[in-house]
This record gives sequence, C-alpha cells and structure tokens, in this order.
Amino acid sequence: SIFFAACDSTARDPDESQLGRRFGRDELTASAERESFAENTGPRIVILGDSLTAGLGLTTEEAYPSRLQARVDRLGADLDVVPAAVSGDTTAGGLSRLQWALEGDVRWLVVALGGNDGLRGLPLGQMKANLEEIVENATMQGIDVLIAGMEAPPNFGEAYTDAFRQVFRDIAEERGLAFVPFL
Repeated sequence: SIFFAACDSTARDPDESQLGRRFGRDELTASAERESFAENTGPRIVILGDSLTAGLGLTTEEAYPSRLQARVDRLGADLDVVPAAVSGDTTAGGLSRLQWALEGDVRWLVVALGGNDGLRGLPLGQMKANLEEIVENATMQGIDVLIAGMEAPPNFGEAYTDAFRQVFRDIAEERGLAFVPFL
C-alpha cells in the first residue's frame, strides 16, 4: 500500500522543497494546533504521538512527519501528514486530544504513543485500554490505523519490558491493524 511505502525507512533524502510546507514539529499550544488543523481540509494522515513523532531534538526536516510527508509527496499521493504530537505525552494524553486530532478528512491514523507510559512505569492495563479506545474511536470513523510499538526501558525488568512490548503486538493482532514494531 502507498502508506507502507511512505513509511519505508530507506527514505533518507526528502525533497527539500516539500519539507516545512506542512505543519511543523514544534510544540504548539492546543488552540494553535486546532487552528492549523482547521486550515487543512484535504485528506490526511494524522500522527498521534509524543516526542518521537514531534521530533524533539531534531530539525523540522529530520522529524518523522516531514520525512513521511516528503515520501508521500514523491509517491504522488494527495495526503497531508499532520503531526498531532506532544512531547512527554502518554496514551491518556493522546486519548484526551483524539477528538480534535481526528477532525477533517483523516484517512490514516498513526498511533505512536506509549513510550512515556513506559518511562513512568504506568500500569500496562491502563495503557492498553487507552490505546484500544483510541483505535476504536478511529476505526468507528472509518479511519485506517497503524499502531507503532514502543519499548520500555530495561530498568523496569524483563517481565515488564516484555509485557509492555506485547501490548502493542496484541492490539494490532486482535484488531487486524497495520503494525510497526518500533517507530
């Protein structure tokens, strides 16, 4: 599918003329993000994430949303990549802002959350419930979902990190979702 081709990690040479013409990776206030979403009425891929998708520590051109947008553009797809990422966000935070993130003509939702849940050692049952609710809301609106797995830090022990990793695999398998083991 065009989406998986767009996610191809070998895409290292983004078309510089396309980068930065979409929404940037900078952290914005919720109201500014809502205004940006309202300006774009075309079909879109929304990336619901945290600092990994916000591009913390990277230039806008190096961040995942910009690279994905450049790849989508090279493939000739009429899709805008819209980052809905907040550094430090958890699955609960992503769920709380999901409604406005899915406004408009969203075709794909990339769910790239959970890393901060793992960093904080939050209960896996709650993380899974939040992710499932995000997926359920999107699929009920006819939006295709790709779930990106995350990794927990090893200092929580092998049992936690293995169970953490499995949450993403289970959700993808149980719901028949596109899955990337680690963004």
